[in-house]
Amino acid sequence: MTSSRRNCIAGALAALAALSGGLVLTACSSGSGSNSADWNEVYGIVSQAFGGRAPGVTIQDAAAIPFATIGIRVGDSSEGILVLATNNPQQQLWTSASHVVLQTENGRVMRTAGLEHNRTDIHLLKGDSGGPPLQGSAETQWSEDFGDLHLYGVLVTCRSVVIGPEGVPNFTSRIPTIHVDEQCHSDTPDWTFTNSYWISPKDGFTWRSIQHVSPKLDALEIELLRPPSK
Repeated sequence: MTSSRRNCIAGALAALAALSGGLVLTACSSGSGSNSADWNEVYGIVSQAFGGRAPGVTIQDAAAIPFATIGIRVGDSSEGILVLATNNPQQQLWTSASHVVLQTENGRVMRTAGLEHNRTDIHLLKGDSGGPPLQGSAETQWSEDFGDLHLYGVLVTCRSVVIGPEGVPNFTSRIPTIHVDEQCHSDTPDWTFTNSYWISPKDGFTWRSIQHVSPKLDALEIELLRPPSK
């Protein structure tokens, strides 16, 4: 598959993130017949891989998609796959054909769309916007919006606690990571929760996390299936 074809597919997925209606794929110049076949093949893979599937993503599911991917489940629901649509050193946008969109920064979920309840915006008020530190502790305070709940400017204060080294399974391998918990609380609404991150000290990737993005939604469990290129 050519680089232009990959760019075209990434652009199509990015367009999906901006749409609230049905699945729309941007038109790509087909060029040769083989390019058109490439597009049809990837379209089929993506369409089949997203949405409700078996309880866990298999290695065959992940290997079939030649892009950076994450697995995500809400509470005890079945796991789905999201594809990396846009990437820069600070933020990543992950999208799916089931209209779920996540924006992450240093492994932290910043905004969501397409879930039953969503974090529509977030702003750092105190502390470092980077991921939880792998040594010591840190306190952050955020202003968060939950548009579907008509809650805006919700103050959430979090303190990180390093639990220690812990391996994370990634299909046939095990990734060495540091487990960090983030204990958070909001007074209005009364909301107390703990986010957990498993971060590689080698490459900085968050290989697994459990994160709360709304007072009315079960925690998101996220695993990095295929990491982005550095």
